[in-house]
Amino acid sequence: MAETQFPFKSYGVVKTMQTEYALVRAGLVAVLVAAADRIFAEGNMKYSGAQLMQQLGLYTTIIVMTEHGEEVNAGTLTERTRLHYMTVNKMLKSLYDAKIIGRTQVQTSHGGGRKYIYHPLVDIRVMAEAPQSGIPST
Repeated sequence: MAETQFPFKSYGVVKTMQTEYALVRAGLVAVLVAAADRIFAEGNMKYSGAQLMQQLGLYTTIIVMTEHGEEVNAGTLTERTRLHYMTVNKMLKSLYDAKIIGRTQVQTSHGGGRKYIYHPLVDIRVMAEAPQSGIPST
């Protein structure tokens, strides 16, 4: 029986990587739970269950795109999710109003209108260090 070879020099490195992964995963879970609590709060009773699930999915997509270094705006989210542009805009406004995401206004290439770049208000890497803190309170 062949011995399993790790690409690292010592087991301690593997153990450290597993620990870091577990912390990041715990942080991600804490962020998603905190976001879900905000999204499904009683104040959002004007939305259907399906719309609330779409908001949670959109938030998750924002996290993934941000982690991959992609620009997150209404257009890129529309392309990624295949939802209608106005649906994405409405959900972004709701997530922004609930202080789940932040936004920065940028100049558009054609000079008119407003364009926002969106980002999660919580950095998952920070959450890995203190996963119990969740999303900042409103």
